[in-house]
Amino acid sequence: MDVQHHQTMASLQQKVNAREQIVGWFSTGTMDMSSGIDALIHTFYTNECPNPIHLVVDTTLQNEKLAVKAFVSRSLVLQGQELAREFQEIDCEIKTIEAERAGGELLVEESVESIPTEMKGLASSMAKLKQCLKVAEDYVTDVVEGRQKGSLSIGRYLAETVATIPHFSTEELTKLLQDSQNDLLLTSYLAGLIRAHISLADKLGTMQLPLL
Repeated sequence: MDVQHHQTMASLQQKVNAREQIVGWFSTGTMDMSSGIDALIHTFYTNECPNPIHLVVDTTLQNEKLAVKAFVSRSLVLQGQELAREFQEIDCEIKTIEAERAGGELLVEESVESIPTEMKGLASSMAKLKQCLKVAEDYVTDVVEGRQKGSLSIGRYLAETVATIPHFSTEELTKLLQDSQNDLLLTSYLAGLIRAHISLADKLGTMQLPLL
């Protein structure tokens, strides 16, 4: 492990985003924690942050599942001298956005003919949203008509969810979507223009180099 490189990259990251802090490290592979290299790397991170976390991502996709586990370590001390470190598994909850979830589903599939486009991904997300709204609507209807006993926690959750949704008229929502689309197109155009400018400047600089 290149300690100097790690410290340099961590220092640069702090300059970009000072709010981000090192909380541990991750590795890929199986869930076997018997490797002595893991203990050595974990010992290094104990100097970088208190009680670091070792995140293990099983990339073998066994049982068509992307397994992720988290571990912390404790010292095994004999007569005041640290002999080794023992890893202990802790609870790990995975939270993803829709785009990350779609990518994870593609990874666990055995074969993928083609990666879905942005519009296909949006259509899939809207279909899932419609299905969730249908489930919520059926539940509320059954509770109101007395076919099912209501739950206070579910009702409170639905009320808080509805309260967070901004209310727009059809005209306001249409204008908002058009403005967002125009901003995206403008950003894409400026990005293409910058790439062309950099490529042109690079070629002009190459032409001015002396021939050997």
